[in-house]
Amino acid sequence: MEWQTGPLQMQLVDEGRESASAAERGALQLISALDCNQAGSEFKIERVLLILETHKRRPKQLMIINILLSGIAAAAAIYLIIAIHEAGHYMAGRWVVGIPFSEIAIVMTEVPQHVALRGKDEWVSPQDFERYGDLYQRYDPELEHLTVYVGAGLVLQTLGVALGAVALASAGQAGIGRWIVRLSLIMTLFYLLYDLVFTWKRGAPAGDVSAIGAVSPWSAMVTLVLFFVPHGALLFGL
Repeated sequence: MEWQTGPLQMQLVDEGRESASAAERGALQLISALDCNQAGSEFKIERVLLILETHKRRPKQLMIINILLSGIAAAAAIYLIIAIHEAGHYMAGRWVVGIPFSEIAIVMTEVPQHVALRGKDEWVSPQDFERYGDLYQRYDPELEHLTVYVGAGLVLQTLGVALGAVALASAGQAGIGRWIVRLSLIMTLFYLLYDLVFTWKRGAPAGDVSAIGAVSPWSAMVTLVLFFVPHGALLFGL
């Protein structure tokens, strides 16, 4: 890149290109407007080149920052959606099934997050299907409330996502609202795939829908409808 200067003008000769960038053209217009006779040797072309190079790097830096912030926002949203989902199981366990406060707990520090039931000496997760089922049946021996207990996670997740998306849309942030709805859908689709695969491999329920389906396939279908229909309506209605 070669700079040519005159008393009241500067030209950029850029080999292999027919035109300069918008930033370069703007800088040239500014330089051309200067009275170079007055500026003399005090005006350094290197400073202009440095400014131009800084402006070229800035979009890349902003892109990296935006990616990092988007990742943090997505992680926070995922964590919140999972917390709401698990709160649904917890509330149904406490107030529908009647599990005492000291015998049930939300565990958010393990993967997958879950609602644990207290065993004799330790907390038991739903991954230990047989022990978890035995502990649950201490409070619901006929499994009358199992569909409510298991389905409450997806139902409360749907309600929480719907309220959040509508509130954001009302505040003029419909795009963020739709993003949260999509995130909830994608998370749940992956969860359903996990449920399907591991239920088939283990020969025992591995997730919410398979657990409900083991008791009542009809209830499993109703739970899925209560999840997907509101999500679809929000996605296309906001």
